[in-house]
Amino acid sequence: MKRGVAPEQGIYALPGGYVDDGDESAEAAACRELFEETQIQISPSDVFVTHTERHDDHLLIFTRHRNILDAGDVLKQFTPTAEVTEVSVQTSLVELAFPSHTAVLKQHISSRGAKI
Repeated sequence: MKRGVAPEQGIYALPGGYVDDGDESAEAAACRELFEETQIQISPSDVFVTHTERHDDHLLIFTRHRNILDAGDVLKQFTPTAEVTEVSVQTSLVELAFPSHTAVLKQHISSRGAKI
């Protein structure tokens, strides 16, 4: 997704955000953030944690959907917003807005057997 806001406005990044206070799980937060940013709706039971990383005063938790989503459906569902201006499906390594996002994309592409 291409960020419409700072930091790194205009640069592609992975969808994400914060876990809400209370009883929200990392998986539920991932689904909520994905929907808020891309209008793609998935179930928390289909999400699993793939990578965690400490960053300053917070913990980054990266998740992945158990099923591969159809790229055409993903792109058809999207409507640009002030926060996210564009979505794309990455099948090769590109530099993303944040080093941790690029590292997770690299890990994902490598795990699928693609050469980087």
